[in-house]
Amino acid sequence: MLWRLGTAPSAAMLRWYFGPEHIAKQRLWRYVLNAMNNPRLSVRYGGSSVITLDYRDWLQHQIMEKGAYEPEVWSALSTRAVTGEVFWDVGANIGTFTIPALRDDRIATVHSFEPAPNVNRILREHVRLNGGDSCHIHQLALSSRNEECALTFGPAINSGMASLARGALPETKSCVVPCFTIDTLVYGQGFESPTLMKVDVEGWELEVLRGASRVHREAPPKTIVFEAECNGDGAIVDPAICRLLEGYGYGVAHIARPSGEIEPRENYVAVHGRSPGATRDVSRM
Repeated sequence: MLWRLGTAPSAAMLRWYFGPEHIAKQRLWRYVLNAMNNPRLSVRYGGSSVITLDYRDWLQHQIMEKGAYEPEVWSALSTRAVTGEVFWDVGANIGTFTIPALRDDRIATVHSFEPAPNVNRILREHVRLNGGDSCHIHQLALSSRNEECALTFGPAINSGMASLARGALPETKSCVVPCFTIDTLVYGQGFESPTLMKVDVEGWELEVLRGASRVHREAPPKTIVFEAECNGDGAIVDPAICRLLEGYGYGVAHIARPSGEIEPRENYVAVHGRSPGATRDVSRM
């Protein structure tokens, strides 16, 4: 189990952290947590759920500040849920999308894929904390082929940057992870075919989608949200992703950030059955 503070002491700590500034506040914050061997802070996530956070990690610090991580992405996906949905969370990290899926009555089953061993351990604890009986956690990666690949870890301050897309440099930690195609898992190993998917794998998204050719033909997910590199206007840089999805009958739209900012990698939603065309803002769909 993770070394974590309960929700009440964590809430008190965060009220102080985000309260009035004073001299040496940041230094005192680090000193106190270091003295306690840096426990994870337990916070409410989306109402009744619980998530634990390491303040030193960029993504987790975003949740500390805002209470959620990219809620607009979950909204783009969940608004198309009906009942009995099967959600695949590809690149689940610590469960920022797995957790809301677990509390959504329209989602019957969750499959969460997180190959990084240390992050997978946190994900499992979060699923346990939130009574995730409907969740199946897989310590493997998805790709266009069944093989073993080197997973390059992200920096210590951003565990979400682990990726198969770049080869491990001598000074960069990595590990070998098993990779499977979506088609293999569904038609070879009996996994339930996804009706909703989130794919956030730091540049490996196209390879994941290429590994689902039979699923796309025979049982296409109704909605896929994914991350991709984009230009300053929010258009996807690699046209292969849109060509692949549009070829299977998806329309692709940009998911705008609440701030209106466009970052080097943005989120997109692909909806099956919509007319394919130029990438556009999801608010206009």
